[in-house]
Order: sequence, then C-alpha cells, then structure tokens
Amino acid sequence: MKAEADLKFAESNLEEATSMYEQCLEIDPTNEYIYANLGLIAMMRQDYAKCIEYSTKAIDILDEFLSDTKSFQKDNRLEVKILMRRGKSFESLGDNEKAKADLDRALLLEPQNGEARVIAKRVQDKLDTV
Repeated sequence: MKAEADLKFAESNLEEATSMYEQCLEIDPTNEYIYANLGLIAMMRQDYAKCIEYSTKAIDILDEFLSDTKSFQKDNRLEVKILMRRGKSFESLGDNEKAKADLDRALLLEPQNGEARVIAKRVQDKLDTV
C-alpha cells in the first residue's frame, strides 16, 4: 500500500496519496517514512502546522529507533530532510528559534548541506534583528 501511495505522490495525486498514507498508518503507526511523506505533502500545501506535527512524529520515531545505533549510523538523509522541512515550516510560522534548532541539527548531521546553511543564516539574521 505504501508503494501505491508513493506512486500516487509521484503522479502529484496528493489527495489519494494522503488517504493511502493515512491507511498505512493504521497498519503501521511507527513508520517514519509515512510520517515524513505526509509532512512533505502538508508542506507542499503550505499547511506548516501539520508539517511540523508529522515531521515531529517521524523524528521521534527515528530518535527512538536510532538511539541504540546512532554511533554507527552513517546515512542521515531521511533525518536531515525531515529536519529541513520542519525547520522551514517553523520559519514560515515565525518560530525562528525552533527553526534554527532544527537547521543546526541538520547541519551537524550533514555539514556540507548548502541549503541548510543558507536557511540557517537567514533565520539567524532574523534572530539577530530581534
């Protein structure tokens, strides 16, 4: 079902993809990829509060799962993507401190991430202005 939802998403059929992802959560409520995809759809719809909600659930699952394996975990791409989405959503809602925290965490995991650097600097500039 997740593969079908991914296909609907790839076809830009966000309504069906959302519905299918939500059905997937009924079967597997601890699937971080489903929460991440729902967060992305929410962000695309500019529903930043919902993006934050889904992204937070995905990060919580990753944090719980990775707590034992973090020392040898080398691939942080999913976590970085989720942190970036949540950071951008916090920024869009004006919560620059939370945005900065997420972007800083993303940069710790992936220091070479140019997009995270640009957004983190923009958010830091806003914080400095305040």
